[in-house]
Amino acid sequence: MFPIYGMGAMLGPISGWMDRWIGEPHALTPKDIFWRHGFSDMVLIFCAEYVTGAFLKARNMCPWDYSGRIWNVDGLIRLDFAPFWFIAGLIFERLTRTKN
Repeated sequence: MFPIYGMGAMLGPISGWMDRWIGEPHALTPKDIFWRHGFSDMVLIFCAEYVTGAFLKARNMCPWDYSGRIWNVDGLIRLDFAPFWFIAGLIFERLTRTKN
């Protein structure tokens, strides 16, 4: 699980790249950054959880199974975790932010 959660350190660089790709990162307000980064972090976390879960499940090694839960997708992710992953992504970004 440590490598999976360790991928959270990549959220900040990916969000920074996304800001530059979309354009004008210095023109973003704190509110824009909050919503854009929170939403993109949430989506990235869901994708990483799904892909790693599918990989581990194919090898009978997946430590989580959400099959009996509401809003699950293939027993690998729970969409009702969206608010948690939104905030967790922002926290991961803040913890891994480099000092400029």
